[in-house]
Amino acid sequence: MCRIRLLVVLLLSVIGRGHALVLSPEYSVTWDYDSSTSGGNVTFEVVVETRGFVGFGLSPTGGMTSADIVIGGVGSDGTPYFMDYHGVGPQAPIVDESQDWFLISAAENDTHTTLKFWRELNTCDGDDWIITMDTQKMIWSWGASDVIQYHGVNRGTKLRNLLDPTHTSPDLSKYKVWNAFNTITVPARPTTYWCSIHKTPNFTTTHHMIGFDVFLPNDVAVRHTHHVDVYGCRADDPELIFEKWVGDEGRDCYAPDPAKPDFPAHYCDLIELGWVLGGEITLFPEHAGFPFEPNTYIMLEAHYDNPQSLDNIAYEMGYQIYYTDQLREYDAGYLLVGSVVSYTQMIPPNSVNFTQVAHCSPWCTNNFPATGLQVFAFLFHAHTSARGMKVRLFRDGEELEWVLHDAHFDFNYQQNRLLREEFSLLPGDHITVECLYDSTWKEGEATIGGRSTREEMCMAYFFYYPNLPEVAMCNSEMPAGRLLQFLGVESVELEGEWQEDPTVTGPPQYAGQSFTSVIQGLNWTDEMRAEYQNMHRYGYHELECFPKQGQSKARTSYPPYPEWQPVDSCAATK
Repeated sequence: MCRIRLLVVLLLSVIGRGHALVLSPEYSVTWDYDSSTSGGNVTFEVVVETRGFVGFGLSPTGGMTSADIVIGGVGSDGTPYFMDYHGVGPQAPIVDESQDWFLISAAENDTHTTLKFWRELNTCDGDDWIITMDTQKMIWSWGASDVIQYHGVNRGTKLRNLLDPTHTSPDLSKYKVWNAFNTITVPARPTTYWCSIHKTPNFTTTHHMIGFDVFLPNDVAVRHTHHVDVYGCRADDPELIFEKWVGDEGRDCYAPDPAKPDFPAHYCDLIELGWVLGGEITLFPEHAGFPFEPNTYIMLEAHYDNPQSLDNIAYEMGYQIYYTDQLREYDAGYLLVGSVVSYTQMIPPNSVNFTQVAHCSPWCTNNFPATGLQVFAFLFHAHTSARGMKVRLFRDGEELEWVLHDAHFDFNYQQNRLLREEFSLLPGDHITVECLYDSTWKEGEATIGGRSTREEMCMAYFFYYPNLPEVAMCNSEMPAGRLLQFLGVESVELEGEWQEDPTVTGPPQYAGQSFTSVIQGLNWTDEMRAEYQNMHRYGYHELECFPKQGQSKARTSYPPYPEWQPVDSCAATK
């Protein structure tokens, strides 16, 4: 079988060349971020199979509107040409008054054109796109001649985090590989969470996991696999509880299965690894590795997305774990901070720029070691209405500079991201995750927290060291009673773990309707929407800290500290 990356993309890390990406069979790009200069800059080099013009740019939408574009090439007389443009829609781009992309070199042979160019991260030009740690949409095109005209089908878009660090790909052949694979026929319904039990290899001592990847054998698997999580499993007699399920295809994680009533999913509640749509291989820094114990049990939870309810989808997929007996300096861990996945994570119909938050207060972070947790990588996770995500950190009476943020979050590209600089989470810190949503695409439907990609989540995962098993998840939610009171709903009922949209049982005029139906029937005036936004965002939440605090909960909300404000680096030039 071959390994298929999303849209058959090959990502390489090349010594001395920064990042490299094959955008199409005809077009490749490398780029390198230089932070040593004032404000920083990025150098790009494109190699394209054409003797005509070459286009490259950055776009907020993946199209021409508001795109920051360069077009260049080598003329028939051997003279290079190169200009900075901006897009205004589905028409020819306009030349910028301020030319802020700079050509380094241009070359052409019998088959290819090569352009090398650079620009500052922030040019302070309103027609240019600011390059940040946010997800960026690269656009590209080329023509058969040097006459700059419509490119036709010779174009594309690719999502990337341009400023993430470049890591030299290690020689994976020197590591052992464990494949935790499973094969099922995907159920003919839009959303399925499927769980299967797996047993780690039989070696004699603790090893370190140094990285992982998800195996998807073909484009069908890529299209229908939304995310795959690894959960640790615990029991007093693990062999008795789990062994008979090793090699079994598994079962639906949340819907009852009379044929498998004793499937042990409830023993596997500590998330240890995560991979989401758009993710690629994840390799840890050389000083950290996840403890990998022999003959232990894990559970794979795979989210299959089948919006057309097709009944003929079957494939093998799973995790490839890279591990070694050469232990690294630190044991690594995995911490989830986010919203409880519940109907309380409600977004009103047709909402724009609606913010939801999740808190992790000192009630939980006081369990951190005195030296703190050193975060070396992270993953943002949300669904199709999410447009931006941010982690805010409050410490010693003030808010620190935003440590993690993505103002252009894209559901289709959710990558475990290594950091250029590690940062600490200390005892007493207050961590807040903010998610920004636009639900207008659902055309009047309400949104709740849920497993389906049409519903929402708001989560930040932290890879860190040293490992702290006492705290794996720190989640919060708006109290259900406050939400129902605001909506004029007296009571609701949920039947089993799978039901996420509760049935309203009172008052009589709503009885028997689904919770989302009631929400959609309300008159969401601007005043009502603003009141709900304020209550959800700034009101108190109920906090869970698992497993340290068990089933107990605490109240939390934003600390009363001044809000950190980004510095406008262009203010002096205005």
